[in-house]
Amino acid sequence: MTRESVSGRAARITAGRGAGRIVLILREEEGRLLVADGRRIRAEKPKAKNQRHLVLLPYRAEEAFAASNRRLRELIRQAEEGIMDRRDYSAKG
Repeated sequence: MTRESVSGRAARITAGRGAGRIVLILREEEGRLLVADGRRIRAEKPKAKNQRHLVLLPYRAEEAFAASNRRLRELIRQAEEGIMDRRDYSAKG
């Protein structure tokens, strides 16, 4: 993962209890990424994840760091729809 700003990016958790879950990266602290999904991982208490345990997805939400739990869920839903649209398009080509 490069040193570019990853705040607001969608990511898929690849290790641990939440493996497979899509989350938004809220910010970086002490070399770890603080993530939340608005349901299991609330914005008030984001989960610190090692960068190696996340796969960045092609979606960015600029307002993720200040979003409510409800808004986080909406943003993740949009990210999931965008990812599915890309898969459908690439499968047709």
